[in-house]
Amino acid sequence: MRRFIICMATAAALGLSLVPLVAFPHRSEAIRETQKRHRKENKVLKQQQRAMKNVMKQHAQTSDSNQRFKSNMKIQRQLAKGNQRQETRRQKQQGK
Repeated sequence: MRRFIICMATAAALGLSLVPLVAFPHRSEAIRETQKRHRKENKVLKQQQRAMKNVMKQHAQTSDSNQRFKSNMKIQRQLAKGNQRQETRRQKQQGK
């Protein structure tokens, strides 16, 4: 019985070593390029918003206008993120 179990374990190990590993499917080049572009867009948006924030700090602001400014910046980030998600989804759908 012991030999049988050892033989079966050995056969399973040898059989599994012959199976090709496909842990992660290869991403298409278009999706990779899109993700690179999205990272650059995020970086540029962040820099722009930092610059706008610094300019706004130099001027006296009411709390109401400051809140509007912050919410506008947040909306810009959300729109950019949503557009990027939609673009990535479209490319993935086209790839299927």
